[in-house]
Amino acid sequence: MQATSTNSDIFLVPVAGGTPKKITTNPGSDSTPRYSPDGNYIAYRSQLRGGYESDRFRLMRYERATGKITDLTPNFDRWVDSMAWAPDSKTIYFTPRMKAARRSMRSM
Repeated sequence: MQATSTNSDIFLVPVAGGTPKKITTNPGSDSTPRYSPDGNYIAYRSQLRGGYESDRFRLMRYERATGKITDLTPNFDRWVDSMAWAPDSKTIYFTPRMKAARRSMRSM
């Protein structure tokens, strides 16, 4: 239920029909899947904590041959906003969300 949960998952659906395969299982939001140009990987954004809308979006990579999921930004302290694969399928470019600048307000 969208009003009480941030959970969304990514599925692979056969073009010819058949049973969809869920490839994400964490309780947070998984979104914006992008196939690599060679078709071997799927990159996507993921929030690992369910029900916590402020959790940062991480960049994840799903290996289609093995089902292995790798967090490509485990120590990165910003949200991943958008992403794009390089033509060789070996590099993913992404834009991070910048931290808000802190300003102090003084009485005049």
